Amino acid sequence: MSSDFRSPSRRNVLTTAAWAAPVLAVATATPLVAASPNRCGTMAWTGTTRAGDVRTGTASTSSTSSSTITVTRATLAGSPQNPTAVDGNFSPLTTAGTGAGPVGALRMWQQSSAANVQARQRLTITSSRPLRQVKFLVYDFGRASATTSYSDALGTSGFAAASMVRQNTTSATIVGAGTVASPWSRSANWSAEPTSTVEVTLSSTTASVQSFTLEYSNAATTPVSGSGSQQWISLSNMEFCF
Repeated sequence: MSSDFRSPSRRNVLTTAAWAAPVLAVATATPLVAASPNRCGTMAWTGTTRAGDVRTGTASTSSTSSSTITVTRATLAGSPQNPTAVDGNFSPLTTAGTGAGPVGALRMWQQSSAANVQARQRLTITSSRPLRQVKFLVYDFGRASATTSYSDALGTSGFAAASMVRQNTTSATIVGAGTVASPWSRSANWSAEPTSTVEVTLSSTTASVQSFTLEYSNAATTPVSGSGSQQWISLSNMEFCF
């Protein structure tokens, strides 16, 4: 299945739930900038090349212009899981039914390396052309515990406005401002799929952003060490607008 942000896919994890249109926006600082179709290009993770903790790809627009996208991963706390394996951390999923997202989505997989250590990874994404908007889906954005296990959290920096929209009507709400200091997370335990999928939009009033960050962390207050704190999300193909 495609992991394009415009066509989220269903999957089964612990339970199933109804799918509906996005209904809730969070932390919208300013109105989102309208995207011009001929000035936006999508980068597929399966089309990127990897050299260690760096992935490089291209976002091409319908006007035949393109931008080189460089994504650099860093471990800030905890430990990434299977960092060099297929379907491992910082790798596109190659098989369905992994419990992390659809084929082609970029997996972020981590756990706490010691008790009370909140795992955290950062992606720094740089474009050769200034950006005014970026859109993508986050799959399996859930929470098992607010204290001892895991609570998926995502914070951003670099854009003036950021929003996260739920893809369902009944799951736990999204809380947080979407910043590194106040990341988005679930307001209550939620592990059922496909309703853990959310859509993220980052925007600027002008095409002025050439680098931004995504920080994926464990918001559980006192996570246990090892597999009891293991968590993952995956990111869809990204749309970049110039």
